[in-house]
Amino acid sequence: MIGLAALSSPFEPEVLAPGVAWMRASGYEVVEPAGLGARAGYLAGDDAHRLAILEALDRDPRIDAVWCVRGGYGLHRLLPEIAARGLLGASDKLLVGFSDVAALAMHLLGCGVRSAHAPLANTVARVAGAEAAHLRRVLAGDAAGARVVARGPVVRGGRAEGFLAGGCVSILQPLVGTPYLPSLRGAILVIEEIDERPYRVDRMLTQLLLAGILQSAAAIAVGDFVKCEPATPGGPTALEVVAERTRDLGIPVLAGFPIGHGPENWAFPVGGRARLDADAGELVFLDG
Repeated sequence: MIGLAALSSPFEPEVLAPGVAWMRASGYEVVEPAGLGARAGYLAGDDAHRLAILEALDRDPRIDAVWCVRGGYGLHRLLPEIAARGLLGASDKLLVGFSDVAALAMHLLGCGVRSAHAPLANTVARVAGAEAAHLRRVLAGDAAGARVVARGPVVRGGRAEGFLAGGCVSILQPLVGTPYLPSLRGAILVIEEIDERPYRVDRMLTQLLLAGILQSAAAIAVGDFVKCEPATPGGPTALEVVAERTRDLGIPVLAGFPIGHGPENWAFPVGGRARLDADAGELVFLDG
C-alpha cells in the first residue's frame, strides 16, 4: 500500500488525481492522508504538519511505500526532526520521489536505508511504455539486470561499479557540512538539475569539489539539465560546465541519461549497486 506525502512545496489537487489513477491502475492501493493538500506560503503546510503526515505514514503498518507528491522546497527544514524521531530510518518502507526528495533520500542512505529516485506522484501519470515497466521493477525490488541507456556525450571513458546515490545538484549542495549527507566514497553519483544558470551549476559543483565529494565517487552519471541555459548567447552551457568540472577527476563520466526533470525520468534504487560503462553508454543495475 502506498501512502502519499507532501513534504515540500504545495500542489494543486487536480495535478495529483492522474497520478493516483496511474498507481491504482498499476495495482497499488493508495492512501491520501487528511490534510495532504495543506498550504502555508511556499510549503505544503507548516513543518509540524508535514512531519505529522510523515510520522503517521511511518507508524502505519499497512503502508509499504511513502510516495512524495511533488518537489520544490521544504525537506531540508525537516531533516533534524526526521532524524531525531527516526522516521523511515528504522522501517522497511520505501521512499519514492526525486528533486527536493533527494535531501531525505541522502539522509536515509546514511541510515542504511534504500529509496527510489523516481517520478513524483504529480507527474507519474506521464510515465508509459518501457519507462513504466522499468519503474515498476524498481518499486518491486526487482531491478537487477535493468539498464538505463545514455544519449552521451562521454566526458571521460571507462567502467566502474559502486552504489547509486545523488539527485538534483542544488538539493545535494546544501547538505554539505551537515550530518545528513553520507559518505559518497565509491558511489555511482547521479546528478541532474533544473532552472539554474551555468555559472550557478559551476558554483554548486565547485563546492562539491572543494568538499572532496566528487573526487570520492567511483563514477558520475549526468542526467538532464533542464532550463539551464546561459544568460547570454555564446556562454558555456550547463553540460560544458559539468564536463569541465569533472573530466579531470580520473573517473568515468557519462552524460545524457534520461534522469531528472526532463521528459523522461528513469528510476533508480538509491543505495543499490550498479555498473556505469561510459564506453558502452549505459548504467546497469546489479541488484534490486
